[in-house]
Amino acid sequence: MNEMNRSAATEPESPYADILDVPRHKSLRHAPMPLEERAAQFSPFAALSGHGRIIEDTRNEALEKVEHEIIRTWTEGDEPWHKYQEEE
Repeated sequence: MNEMNRSAATEPESPYADILDVPRHKSLRHAPMPLEERAAQFSPFAALSGHGRIIEDTRNEALEKVEHEIIRTWTEGDEPWHKYQEEE
């Protein structure tokens, strides 16, 4: 039995049973759409374009602030981690 031809004896009754074996329509006016164009219809929506760049910029700014703080503590001899240690 061909997979495309379904039989009522092998599958449960479906509300679409009357159209399951209907052949696909082929237009006489329009040529089939190329696969590249069909694929473009289903490509992800780019609602957040540029969002990745903003995240990367924010990350770089934060790293730069941390680097400046580390350099400042080394050059000034400040030890900021002492304020986070438990007092005994």
